[in-house]
Amino acid sequence: MADGAAPQTGLPERAIAVAHIASEYADESETLGKLAEPVVAALHENELFGMWVPKSVGGAELDPVDSLQVIENLAYGDPSTGWVLMAAALANGTGAAYLEKSAVDELFAEDQSPVIAGQGTRPGNAVVWNGIAGACALACYDRRLTFREQFIDGRFLEVRCACAIR
Repeated sequence: MADGAAPQTGLPERAIAVAHIASEYADESETLGKLAEPVVAALHENELFGMWVPKSVGGAELDPVDSLQVIENLAYGDPSTGWVLMAAALANGTGAAYLEKSAVDELFAEDQSPVIAGQGTRPGNAVVWNGIAGACALACYDRRLTFREQFIDGRFLEVRCACAIR
C-alpha cells in the first residue's frame, strides 16, 4: 500500500475464493480462537483488509453494496472470518481516514494493509444501580445496569440498560 495504487477491482469475487480457504480452516480457527494463518494470509493476499481504506492511501474504498457482498461471501465460507474482516476493515478504513497524516503514513507504509482492531473509544464502567452490578445474564429477571462514559472534555454519558428476560 506504500505506492498509493488502488487494488484491482473484483473484491466480492476474491472473497468467494477466500471463503473456500476459510471453510477449509474453520475448525482449526475455532480451536485456536483466532483465524488460522492460511486464512489471514489469504485475506492479505486478496487485499480484503483494505476494502474500506481510502484510495488515496492505496485501499479499495469499496462502495456499500460491494462491501456487503464481500462480507456475505466470506461468511458463507466461515461466519467468523466474515465478522473478523468486517471489524478489521472498518477499523482500517476509519484509521486511514481520520488519523493524522504521520500516523497514516507509518501504518500504511508497507505493501500489505495493517490489521487494526479495537473499539476506538475508552471503555465505560458498569456501576451499581438498585443493588445490581455486572453483565446482564440471559437467565436474569429485571436486572438494571448503568454504564457511565466520561468524555475527554469531562462530560458524561449515562446509559441505563434493563434486562427482563426470564
